[in-house]
Amino acid sequence: MKTLLRWIVRIVLGLLALVALFIAVLVAANWQDEPLTPEATRLLAPPAPTTDTPNAYYVLLGLDAPDDEDALTAGKRLRSEFNRQCRENPTNCPYEEIPRSKTISEPSSHWTKLQCRQQGTNNVDFYLSEKDNIKQLLAEQTLLRQRYQQLSQIPAFDEPPRYVYDIPLLSYYSPLTLAAEMRRMEAVLALDKDELQTGANILMEEIRVHRRLVAGSSQRISKMMFLALLRHDYEMLSDAIERWPALARQVTLTEALQPLREQEYSMRKVIESDAIWCASLVYGTAPLRQIGLRESMEKSWKDWIASLLILPNTTINVIARWGAEDIQASEGDTATIDARFRAYTIKRMEELKQIAPYASWRFIRNPSGKTLLSLIGTTYGFSDHITERIYDLDGYIRLVALQAALRRDNVPLNKVADYVQNAAPDLRNPYDGQPMRWDATTSTLSFEGRQADNADPSETPKIFSVHLKFKG
Repeated sequence: MKTLLRWIVRIVLGLLALVALFIAVLVAANWQDEPLTPEATRLLAPPAPTTDTPNAYYVLLGLDAPDDEDALTAGKRLRSEFNRQCRENPTNCPYEEIPRSKTISEPSSHWTKLQCRQQGTNNVDFYLSEKDNIKQLLAEQTLLRQRYQQLSQIPAFDEPPRYVYDIPLLSYYSPLTLAAEMRRMEAVLALDKDELQTGANILMEEIRVHRRLVAGSSQRISKMMFLALLRHDYEMLSDAIERWPALARQVTLTEALQPLREQEYSMRKVIESDAIWCASLVYGTAPLRQIGLRESMEKSWKDWIASLLILPNTTINVIARWGAEDIQASEGDTATIDARFRAYTIKRMEELKQIAPYASWRFIRNPSGKTLLSLIGTTYGFSDHITERIYDLDGYIRLVALQAALRRDNVPLNKVADYVQNAAPDLRNPYDGQPMRWDATTSTLSFEGRQADNADPSETPKIFSVHLKFKG
């Protein structure tokens, strides 16, 4: 009996010794952190102090503010109040409790009817068939239309980087979508009254505002939302040109039909914002928590243990380096996009395999940081599909510009093929520099984009097209 007891004691002591040795190895492996790289230091630098320069970002936040408030002032107050309440009570950020204009946040049935058009329906034809509903909706939403006009009156739009506490990204999506759609409706009503200059001015103003939103956005969801608005602008413009060919000769639209500029292409602000957010996870939230699903600052005992096994500087250095690589992959000549994405994807996947070999002895150093990095690499890494949306939109703009050039020059049906073949570089496929496709049978201009036709990236890329109408 005593012998058995001695063996039990020895086994227990041996197990405790192994645990102690393992803890000692963990402590030794994670004892010293590396210094921050210059890129990481810049990433963690405090944001520049805000100025009194008007920022259209706050107009977006205040679009559905109570009726007696100015949109710009209300947006600033709303963001400040939301952030203050979240700091005081992280588990319950009461965005839903913030007062809103009932007329704007709960539009009438006229808007519901106008949303029920079938996919592929010609925008102009649909609006002209719903003129009565449109006029009633415009009369009801006078306040929102006035607030929306402020976006064109304030030249600066600078969306702040993503932080732990911020107003939900889609908080202004519904009123913004409604306001933008009503502005397009106004353009169609003006064109229907043969007010070509007025209609062209409205369409140009819409495109100018939404291109500014695309250039100034710093968050992925808002970037995609603004790209969608801009795509709808050009779809409307394309349909309007076919209905009123003289619209293509309006000088106002010359700027609208220019290819996207560098600041509109760039994903730099979005990637830097993501990197700031991911770096904040290292210090501010639990390293082992599923990213993006829960942003509470509460910590459990698992989080406390995880925080002891993370090397903050080492982890943030990788985040900063990834951000620089993401920016480099997202920027460059359109013709090299496929090669860049392939090289980037292969390199990142190989590194992720090296970072998180859970059964390997290498995982002993910075285990929590490597777990966090493996989640970041698959969740917040550079998403090439957003850049593909941007490049595809640029191709679609060129397609509409080619359509406008055909109408402006009164090119007959039997001369379209030659015109397309000899088109200027800005009117060609941005990916390969080849002419846009022309199908004489269906009178359709088209080009193949890079964005998948649905959420599955393995699906066939989307085909962008413009249908031309000829008499006879």
